[in-house]
Amino acid sequence: MFFSKKYKCLLLSGGVASNFYLRKSLKNYSYIFNVRFCTQPIKYCTDNGAMISFLGCFYFNKNVFDKNFSIIVKPNIGFNS
Repeated sequence: MFFSKKYKCLLLSGGVASNFYLRKSLKNYSYIFNVRFCTQPIKYCTDNGAMISFLGCFYFNKNVFDKNFSIIVKPNIGFNS
């Protein structure tokens, strides 16, 4: 099983944490294996798809793409670049 004596907490976060079945199942497993289950309220379980889409539009408008429409990697580019 994926639980071990060295782990004391099971954390579920991000967009997947809004899945009721997954939350319930992991909570049950945490009880069975005597580890604490931690997750945030569902209203904070958001997906970052909107952020990625926004950033793609931002880069497109700044011409941060080459002729083949692939991304030119600039890891330290800021929003003000």
